[in-house]
Amino acid sequence: MNEMTIETINERIEILKQNFGVEFELEDDKVYLVTPEDDMFDEGLDVESFISYTEDIENITKIDDTSVRCGKYRQTIVYEDGNKSTPYLKTDDCILSIVDKPFLIGIMAIKKGYDTEGAFSLYTAIELEYYGEKRLPDEEETILIKRYLYDVSSKLGYAIFIEKFHCWPDFTKKDETLSKYSDYALSVENIPPYNKAMDYYIEALDSVNADIRFLSFYKVLEYFSPAVSKKKYYEEMNKRLDALSVLGRTYDDVKGVFELAMRHDDSLKDNKIPLTIISNCVDLEMLSEFLPKRIQTRLKNFKKNRGISKEDGTIGKVDEKSKELADIIYFTRH
Repeated sequence: MNEMTIETINERIEILKQNFGVEFELEDDKVYLVTPEDDMFDEGLDVESFISYTEDIENITKIDDTSVRCGKYRQTIVYEDGNKSTPYLKTDDCILSIVDKPFLIGIMAIKKGYDTEGAFSLYTAIELEYYGEKRLPDEEETILIKRYLYDVSSKLGYAIFIEKFHCWPDFTKKDETLSKYSDYALSVENIPPYNKAMDYYIEALDSVNADIRFLSFYKVLEYFSPAVSKKKYYEEMNKRLDALSVLGRTYDDVKGVFELAMRHDDSLKDNKIPLTIISNCVDLEMLSEFLPKRIQTRLKNFKKNRGISKEDGTIGKVDEKSKELADIIYFTRH
């Protein structure tokens, strides 16, 4: 290692210390992290990589909540739980690969206060490295990254998806949420029997894509809607038949039974699914505070000018706000 290389390394180490409060040291042709403590980074970074990553390090930028750019690199955080080697992708302008303990992500995590220690070891990232001076726009880079992720995931058989910077308060909140169950014993008698809606619900929770999450939750509504409609239909039919047995059958009474049956059929139609669930299973006032603010405002200011019947294609009580929310859910699905 020549003196010029050593001088460059020392200059970069000083920049990192002054600008980011993180300290490295050169030892045996490798650069090691000194502070903050991070025993998972103790293998060090080879000199060539350190110099390459720290070129223009003072101008490192955060693209969004997922990515960092510095010099010829872009690193985008991904969740990769397979612990298997992954293929890399070469184009005419750059190369993409998945790296553990991404250097630039770790530096940005410390700079922005996401992680005070362990910043390098907590992350996995897609690293996009350019060969020359040509650069793709951010949007085209992101599209290329997503194409790469799809291809890698399809080859490996498990999902690798873009993630965001971690925040320690988020972990703390999760820990507090789970801690109340640490000594809690579940009773098998109190656990609902298995149904397919459970799978849809888990799929929704596991999805990082808002559209897929919404559709998975919608499948839960679709699953329970026929059972809810049938239950309410049987209850109301029994009431009407009981009344007929006491009062005697008139033409209007019999007609009412048939109309009820027709409304049951109507409640099973695709566009009536959300309304069937909301009208019969949901306390709308209790639910309102959990809805997005925009929808809360829309329901709050909803004017009773739609002339909605209480027997509008579902079994059970229907009000204007329930119909409005059901329409929002149904049309969002489409």
